[in-house]
Amino acid sequence: MKKMKRFGILVVIGVLLVGATGLCTVSAATEAVHFSKLIPFLPDAPSGWEGEEPDGMMFTVEEGSWSMASKSYTKSGAEDITAEVGIMDSAFYQVGWWAAWQGFYAWESTEGYAKTTEVKGLLAWESYTKDGNDYGLYVGINDRFMVFISTNSDRDTLYAFANSIDYSGIAAYEESPTPTVPPIPTPTPIPYYYPTPTPIPYYYPTPTPMQSPTPTPTSLPIATPIPTPTSTPVTTKAPIGTPQLTISQTTLREEPEVGEDVLITVTISNTGDGIAKNINLREHIPSSVSINFVDGANSAGNLITWSGDLYVGQTYSIIHSFRILEEKNRAVPVKVTYEDESGKKYETSATIYISAKAEEIPAPTLIPGFEVVFAIAGLLAVAYLLRRRN
Repeated sequence: MKKMKRFGILVVIGVLLVGATGLCTVSAATEAVHFSKLIPFLPDAPSGWEGEEPDGMMFTVEEGSWSMASKSYTKSGAEDITAEVGIMDSAFYQVGWWAAWQGFYAWESTEGYAKTTEVKGLLAWESYTKDGNDYGLYVGINDRFMVFISTNSDRDTLYAFANSIDYSGIAAYEESPTPTVPPIPTPTPIPYYYPTPTPIPYYYPTPTPMQSPTPTPTSLPIATPIPTPTSTPVTTKAPIGTPQLTISQTTLREEPEVGEDVLITVTISNTGDGIAKNINLREHIPSSVSINFVDGANSAGNLITWSGDLYVGQTYSIIHSFRILEEKNRAVPVKVTYEDESGKKYETSATIYISAKAEEIPAPTLIPGFEVVFAIAGLLAVAYLLRRRN
């Protein structure tokens, strides 16, 4: 029952990720490999480990599709030591883990690190965070497939799982045509009509008779035409529109119990008629909840921040995963400041409501992030990088 509930939530999370990240603009004829063909590449549990039943899902949004399969593992006799393996076919779209890959950068501190490496000749990113003892590997295959491995055991276990995967077999599915970029149309030249020049009038003088026997014509000066004055067009500056930001939230679990995780998406929309510039969003998280991960914003302690610009009609989403620690109803204040194109400042605010009730039936405590990290397409590793960024 818990497995089915988790899988249902993961499907909704995947849809949210496509909406927040967006499909790339390349026109692609490639169809994603069905998840049933990816599941056989998930490794069997090694000696001393137990594997759960694999999960699989397929998404089709607008003209694109992508798929993924994942499997969870638990060390025998130590239920708190786990590992996860996920395989995603992006079909060359910038979704899920490939979208997260674009924002990776190398760093190292007393709290962990992130660095590039190779796995069986393939470019990969390796990460570690001291808080939680979490190790992670992202392995890219031909800019299309992505394999993600994570564990809270040790680095040797991480690479034991990584080296047991048949990457060449996964790459062999890349038989579909590569997406092609549509040709850029050649602009049609605008015809230019050259006016026919008007000849300058030439006045021939009329000879004036003289008293002398032989009249001599006298030439008159050539008349010079007076130029017609040309009016200079006056440039009218377009009026600056007024941005209007609204804040909304979506919660996947309306009544989470103490000890459970809840996923909340906060969406900022520009419903005005002007660009919203220098947006600064701040969320103060109460002590009654803990942050598992945040995608789309920076997280430092109990403060979540984001800055950027939004054009007219544009939206931006931030995905939060919280764990309920206390039986309280908590309000998370969200404050947003921004400017229009002339520098005029605006401010708006909203409140995120996180409801919680006492847990009625004791349930085993889940390790933060490990139950959802793979299906949400790599956002856990992004959170690891972002939470120490500031």
